[in-house]
Amino acid sequence: MKQLRFILLAVTFFAASIAMAQEIPRRVIAAGGGQGGSGNAELSWTIGQAGLAGTLTHSSVILNTGFQQFDNLLVSTEEFLTDVSYTVFPNPFSSQFFLDISSPDLKEVNIRLFDNFGRLLSEQNFSGNTDGFKQTVKTQQLGPGMYHLLVTSVDKNNKTTKHSFKMIKH
Repeated sequence: MKQLRFILLAVTFFAASIAMAQEIPRRVIAAGGGQGGSGNAELSWTIGQAGLAGTLTHSSVILNTGFQQFDNLLVSTEEFLTDVSYTVFPNPFSSQFFLDISSPDLKEVNIRLFDNFGRLLSEQNFSGNTDGFKQTVKTQQLGPGMYHLLVTSVDKNNKTTKHSFKMIKH
């Protein structure tokens, strides 16, 4: 009799939790980054979001602060095969680092360096039809910390390839 009562209680609890469950939409309001959506799909991103975690409410608006985290609800991905190869060294670096890109018929390269708060620190644009690209990036003016390097390259067919690197200066 006790086992039947326990099973009945467990089934009732399970049914009540399903009936009362709700789905909370995934949204982030961030100072560095953005968000967008179309229909049922939403996308949000942050760059170096840092701050105090907490919730602020005002009438019908709820603002959650903190860090955006990945969840395992990814439905599908599309792989792009590319002939572009990036090499950044050394990492960690001290006063400079080197960027080497090998790609057939490289037309344009854009290098952007961000701090950990998402602020753009430097941007360099290069053009020319070559099979590769080598550049020394001087960083004497930067303090120790983590940085984000975003490299965008365009080939002669206007195919754009982007790659990002986490860089550490010591």
